[in-house]
Amino acid sequence: LALKAPLTYFRQFAWPNDLAQIYPPETTIDWVMIVPGIAFVAALVWICLRWFRKRDAWSALATFAVAWSYVGLIPMIGIVKVGSEPHADRYTYWIGCGLTVVVSAGLMRFLRKHGKEIEGIGLDASRILYVLLAVTLVYGCLGFMRMGAWRDTYTLFSDAWSKNHDIDAAFCLAEDLLERKRPGDAEALMRKAVTYCSNPKV
Repeated sequence: LALKAPLTYFRQFAWPNDLAQIYPPETTIDWVMIVPGIAFVAALVWICLRWFRKRDAWSALATFAVAWSYVGLIPMIGIVKVGSEPHADRYTYWIGCGLTVVVSAGLMRFLRKHGKEIEGIGLDASRILYVLLAVTLVYGCLGFMRMGAWRDTYTLFSDAWSKNHDIDAAFCLAEDLLERKRPGDAEALMRKAVTYCSNPKV
């Protein structure tokens, strides 16, 4: 889990898709994700070692950002167990802050080293800025679309249940239904949750 979770956080940071409030606990090892997870952690360590040897401010900042990204996630990736969830969307911002600094530092280093070559093919600073603004707009739209799931407790846990069919999400949703004076819907949901958890292929 400690190897897979950072990769999951990175994927959700790079493309925030298929998010949910609650993720089901993992009872088996996903070996398909272990190798990419090891590669991702190794890349972070390699960046730290390579950039730490340099003495410029951008390398020092990037090294700190990489350490921030992984060390700060220790309570959220299974090394120190906090809760039953394998990871949580609310912690994505942590690794996102560090990776944003790393990407920014890498971009600045690249522009300083290859600035003249980039200008030679017609990519001046203004066009790069337009690209960054377009990326920001795309992420803003994704964030706006995701806000609908956080309208209230019902929509939040309905979204989580529809994506993961986790028993904890079903409990939270059933509790909300009871507060809304809908005991019949709450009972039907729990029956469906118990049936699904007993036989996930149903």
